[in-house]
Amino acid sequence: MNRIKINQNLIYLYYILLLIIFLSWSNFDTVPGPFFRLAYFGATLVPVIVWRRSWLVAVIVLFFTLAKNGYSSSYLPAENYTYITAIIFTLFFSYSKDRIKIPLCILIILIVPFFINLIYHHNIEQITYTAFVVFLLLLSINNNDEKQLSIISLFFILACLILSISYLLYGKYFSMIYVGFEEERIGFSDINYVASIIGFSIILILIKLLYESYNNVFLKSFYIIIVFVELYTLFTNASRGSLLAIGAGVLVLLLFSKTSIKLKILISVAIIGFLVFLYTNSYMDLLFYRIGNDNTTGGTGRVLIWEKKWAAFSTSESILKLLFGFGYVGGRQLSGVTVAFHNDFLAFLVEYGVLGLFIIISFIVTPLIKSNKNNRPLVLASLVYLIAVEFTLEPIAAGRFPFYVIWLYSYMASNLDFRHK
Repeated sequence: MNRIKINQNLIYLYYILLLIIFLSWSNFDTVPGPFFRLAYFGATLVPVIVWRRSWLVAVIVLFFTLAKNGYSSSYLPAENYTYITAIIFTLFFSYSKDRIKIPLCILIILIVPFFINLIYHHNIEQITYTAFVVFLLLLSINNNDEKQLSIISLFFILACLILSISYLLYGKYFSMIYVGFEEERIGFSDINYVASIIGFSIILILIKLLYESYNNVFLKSFYIIIVFVELYTLFTNASRGSLLAIGAGVLVLLLFSKTSIKLKILISVAIIGFLVFLYTNSYMDLLFYRIGNDNTTGGTGRVLIWEKKWAAFSTSESILKLLFGFGYVGGRQLSGVTVAFHNDFLAFLVEYGVLGLFIIISFIVTPLIKSNKNNRPLVLASLVYLIAVEFTLEPIAAGRFPFYVIWLYSYMASNLDFRHK
């Protein structure tokens, strides 16, 4: 059947209108009716089915990220089964015969936690649902398709821009306003994760500016504006982990990319200039307060959590628990307090044992092993960013989809032969 051809710019405009509609819902006490939510979600898939079948991954990345990390209930459904069903249905139209090779690590991270959690606690946790979504998306990813990766990164950037705008418009629903530094952040959505999602957008923009050719001054300016908006968002919510991860990722790109020294200096001066502006206008006050009071009123007690979790795990007398862990629920209840780990590697070790630690390490190093000298700076920057986040949060163990997207980006990049522009 012949399909009607449509200009790609019209499809971009279509999705921009959908994002404007998404931002328009600001009622935090009620949810749009199920008909409107399903209609809106269905509208996001129409261009994929009719015109742009290779855009399935990008569209899911955009709207699943917003659904799971937005400031309130919105036009988007957030249930896992909705997206899994939609992806399976859409795969009938967008399944790639020349698809990228599915790595063994994603199958392991899908299967092992599933059985451990099912046997120990009779639950299927978010990590299984997210890994299954990534597995399905891999079925529609073309092998060595630089354009598809570019669209995915663009849509991730758009998702982060919307999250930033949401925070700036409705920040009080993410966190309480601090008064005299007496109140810590209490959020509708965990701003530490949201900030770490937004942070990777800055890495992606830098990659685009360094590795993708642009003759369009407007597009370059648009990306630069996004960087400033997102940096402003991150400094006003004072997420130290995301800022550290950005610094590590940017450093890797500037050190290992083959761009000119002139451009590296220009990027560095722009970043430093913007930081000076934020500092001189008191936008960093909360950040400095939290750094200076990490172990008292301004911190999270991460070191204490790590010590208690490790002590409880390492003194276990069960060989099975040491090998296969305590499961997701058991791991959080370990040490007598139900609390998150604030460290992905420790979470995998305690929840899934020594086997779990091997799983998360193999998951991280797979794209790096597959990379080559041309794409390694992109892969390394993405993985360094992800690892930096994992040392203060537990995005992979908790099944946070956008962080699997970071891994997916690095894996796709490792299959490409990037040439510097």
